[in-house]
Amino acid sequence: MSIDGYFDINIKTPLGEKFATLHLISAGNDLTGEFITTKATFPINGSINGNQITFTTQISISMGEINAQISGEVTEEGFSGEAKVLFGKLPIQGTRKPQI
Repeated sequence: MSIDGYFDINIKTPLGEKFATLHLISAGNDLTGEFITTKATFPINGSINGNQITFTTQISISMGEINAQISGEVTEEGFSGEAKVLFGKLPIQGTRKPQI
């Protein structure tokens, strides 16, 4: 199974659900890509261990942009994990977009 791909994700925050697209690109154990929101696109940098990923990025919320440490599991169908941010942990769920 490839880690690479696009995922439609939702993040449950205290201020409601936020939606984004996660673009993952693997190179050995290194992970790069983009965290794409309606307001901006943020680069990601992280690592891969099997189907587990960890990366840092920024998340846009109504109060501005915040740093996030995101970890989770990639499957053929999607992504499941959490974002560690200044005010706690936020659950993330996502579905893999079909390849075009």
